[in-house]
Amino acid sequence: MNKKLVNFFVTKPVFTSVIYIIMMLVGGVGYSMLPVEDEPQIVYNKYSIDVNYSSSIEGVENSVGIPVENALLSIAGVENLVNKITSSSSQIDIAFSKDTNPSDNFIKVNSAIQEAKQNLPENCIIRVHPYVSETGYIFNIVLTSKTKSPNEIVFYASKLKYLFDSISGVSTVRFSHNADNTTGDTIIALRPHDMLLYNVSIDTLHRAMESIGLRGTSCDIPVGNTRISVDIDCDISYNVSGLVNYPILTDNNAVIRLSEIANITSGGDDKTISRVNGMENVKMEIMKKEEANLIEVCGKIREVYKDFALFCEANDIICSVFEDKSVFVENGIHGVYKSIIEACFLVLLIIYLFLRSLRLSLIPSVAIPCSIIPIFIIMKFLNVSINVYSLFGIVLAVGLVVDDAIIVVENIYHKMESGVNRKEAILEGTSSIISAIISMTITLAIVYTPIFLIQDNVIKKFFDFAIAITVSVLISGFVSITLTPMLFNIIYNVEKIEKTVVSKKSLYSRFERKYISILSHFLQNRYTYFLILLSFLFILLTATLKIMTFEEEINVDKGTVYIAISNRQENDLNIEYTDNKLLDIYYKIVNSEIMDSISSIQYSLSQYNKINELMCVRLVPHKQRKRSAQNITDSIIKISNSMPSDIYMLPGKSDSTSKVVELFLQVYDDSLETMHKYKDLFHSFEPLSDLVKLHTFEDVRTKSIYELTIKLDVCARYGVSPQVVIKALNSMHEQKFIRKSASKKLNRIFYNIYCEDIMDKINEILNFTVQSNIKNSKDQNESTKIPLKHFVKISTSKKERKKVRIKGILGIPLYLHLNDGASIVDVKKALVQFNNIHKGAANVSLSNEEEDKINVFNKMFYIMGLAILLIYLILAALFENFIIPLSILAVVPFSAIGSLFMLLLLKININQIVIVGIITLIGLITKHGIMLVDYIQNNKDEKMIDEVIIDACINRLRPIIMTTLCMIMGAVPLILEKGEFQEYKVPIAAVIIGGMIFGTIVTLIVVPCLYLILHELISDTIVIRNNYSDLIEKINNKNLNNNNFNNDNNNNNNNLI
Repeated sequence: MNKKLVNFFVTKPVFTSVIYIIMMLVGGVGYSMLPVEDEPQIVYNKYSIDVNYSSSIEGVENSVGIPVENALLSIAGVENLVNKITSSSSQIDIAFSKDTNPSDNFIKVNSAIQEAKQNLPENCIIRVHPYVSETGYIFNIVLTSKTKSPNEIVFYASKLKYLFDSISGVSTVRFSHNADNTTGDTIIALRPHDMLLYNVSIDTLHRAMESIGLRGTSCDIPVGNTRISVDIDCDISYNVSGLVNYPILTDNNAVIRLSEIANITSGGDDKTISRVNGMENVKMEIMKKEEANLIEVCGKIREVYKDFALFCEANDIICSVFEDKSVFVENGIHGVYKSIIEACFLVLLIIYLFLRSLRLSLIPSVAIPCSIIPIFIIMKFLNVSINVYSLFGIVLAVGLVVDDAIIVVENIYHKMESGVNRKEAILEGTSSIISAIISMTITLAIVYTPIFLIQDNVIKKFFDFAIAITVSVLISGFVSITLTPMLFNIIYNVEKIEKTVVSKKSLYSRFERKYISILSHFLQNRYTYFLILLSFLFILLTATLKIMTFEEEINVDKGTVYIAISNRQENDLNIEYTDNKLLDIYYKIVNSEIMDSISSIQYSLSQYNKINELMCVRLVPHKQRKRSAQNITDSIIKISNSMPSDIYMLPGKSDSTSKVVELFLQVYDDSLETMHKYKDLFHSFEPLSDLVKLHTFEDVRTKSIYELTIKLDVCARYGVSPQVVIKALNSMHEQKFIRKSASKKLNRIFYNIYCEDIMDKINEILNFTVQSNIKNSKDQNESTKIPLKHFVKISTSKKERKKVRIKGILGIPLYLHLNDGASIVDVKKALVQFNNIHKGAANVSLSNEEEDKINVFNKMFYIMGLAILLIYLILAALFENFIIPLSILAVVPFSAIGSLFMLLLLKININQIVIVGIITLIGLITKHGIMLVDYIQNNKDEKMIDEVIIDACINRLRPIIMTTLCMIMGAVPLILEKGEFQEYKVPIAAVIIGGMIFGTIVTLIVVPCLYLILHELISDTIVIRNNYSDLIEKINNKNLNNNNFNNDNNNNNNNLI
């Protein structure tokens, strides 16, 4: 049957060629249709619900927050729900268990919202958004001007905003800039009946709002029996009074005020400061739609940007691109394409060096395009994009797909050398090894089956990688038994090959003889060496795993360093004070040596929303960079810590060098005071002291902020310096009074005081006396002491922050910045201790994302174990024996040790990529054992078993070395390529290279010895050979270079089959 199959393709070369030409053409079409992304798009079982409603925090909580929350919690399968409530909105993030269907959950969420909406206020607006992995803005444009204010810049820039809005794939275009006395969340709640009364249509309202660049507010308008959702663009920091009196031109050309058709309220009174390279600016931020292609959208944006830049220049506005996320992705993907080309060249070089014939080298080389190109059409049908993971799979596949073709060519040539004519050699050489080819192909493909089956968001990322390798390997197996023998028949048209004796001094001959000598020694003392190797394996594996560090998350250097900005004390720092200190740090950075790797520095500050304050440092492209992201981060933090200030800087949550863990603290008595009590207890919890360098938290308090005003003119009149007042106040309360602002016109200096008990001592403060420069009238030697109440005024105002509810219970988000060497597992152990101590009163838990990071290793090891089990079952079916496959699988732990040694050498931690690399290695290294055992099984009845084993090692030595080197050469470009996505490239290449080198060496020794031991166990016989020298001499007298392919001139019979 096998011969008939091979003969069919060999005798029909045109038919065979047409099949593969069609496969490659279809694959090329599929390639042109594939989207290009940085990472695979994952459908998460999570949703975000935005509920817009203007009131107090308690009003929003009771009117909309809790009713919507309860409706969502009633859905079966809810795993977590976080509800962040402010005076203008309730933002809910809901996550479902992984065994539920995302599409069904989305329908359930919308149904629950619609049911709850019947009991909610009419002007409550609700939106539901599916959660996506890639969030944030993909394109940022910075606008500055020496002659125009931020609002004027926005006014001009918004005139051409429609150019970006009209781009297919763009979802949001917004402006952000310095704002005073507003959060930017001004609520415009339209009154539909008044709109009808004054004859104001929706289109009219849109035009009016867009004329001033308003963005972000929305409402529902009843039209007949339906409701139409209307989005009004609003991101400019207009105050409420300005919007109340804003004129609207009705459809009847009458002028009315906006307040006559809408209720306008402010969402808060936060103040923000944003700077790029030390200058205040306006940022134009663009976000793509979930399904849109990043590179395509950014390409269209760049085209529109050219016209936009000319318009801005004509209006005295300087614009520049601060961030374009597609540049990093494009550079990374181009780097992978380069690695593919380099891998192909290196693999072809190895093939030629071993076969020493261009014609013969061409035969297995054809397997590369024929196996790689067709996978693109399969990727299209499976909705797999061209991304980092799929391309890495293709790079590794370059070294894999030639393996089977090399083995077939070797086997055919071996048959011809033994005297068989070309036709019979092709048929026998291919058909006799088909079972081994199928076994090796299925073995390598089946290791990824668990990845396809397990539903986990982290593991799903490797789906594309697994598809690329699995499909290419399956196709390469088919190529080797169809196209390869056909090409051998056409290209290598030599009818017979005469054996040639090659000098025993040749490098390969000497290596082969040395190997046989060592193998014979191991076979003779197999039981002793097997026990030694087991002990060696146990010691090495234990020691290596103890030294290695497990890394829960892969932090990718995407060209941006994020530095979290915090204060050394929990009291809030004035925003101008922070801004001034950050400017000092910025200029220090500019004058440092690390600026050669930095393109721009941006930071945004908020008076009250401290948790999101980050310094964003954009780095130059990887190829131009002279230092790593880690080095730049450490340098910036060192510069900050060297300057005397209350500012504390450390890697931010989004930084590639950061280790920040997100937690949730919950208290069960619904008291803010209790919550902050347990928050303080958690921050001072002893088991965390060695793990955490800094605690930060999302401030959810309703807090009184006290403003102290010093009247400069009155101070001068009394001869009192403002610094004397500040010194006096600090001495009383050990409290810093941070300078807020100064106004020469008003002759006032304002300070914010953050002290919970200050009002209890208000009279003491006002009656506190300070020294004046005016001499005492009674005693000219003494200065007059004057009470502060003469020139100081203290006022108070409440600033509402937010409330957070976690699954219906009051809570607070906490963030732990971990020390080097600390892990999430260590934090979880500390959490268990804390929760046991405060059981029933408070509970601290990891966020779902952090739990996933811990669980991913357990699932990865489960996948590894399942892959080994599947390979074992396949091998047992192939050899019709449940014991013999153990001789092949015994090599797996040894190859894993080789991988771990390579990781230690390169100082790489064990992470998800490493585990996937080891899973791939399991399939690769077992192929060598299959080649040896298959030969032994087919010939064990002809000679003594130990002689058959040595024959198998001699005959399979060259293809094993060739396939190993091809696999290593396929991975070499990845480990040498420095640049984008090197956090993915280097670990997996290190695993493959280290594991293949060490695993191949062990395979050539362990598999033969263990096979002999197992054979003795099965047959209940002992093979005794006291001296292997006779056998070795017999082998040495043979032609030790049976695979010498440079014999084209030995026979002139070039007849084809």
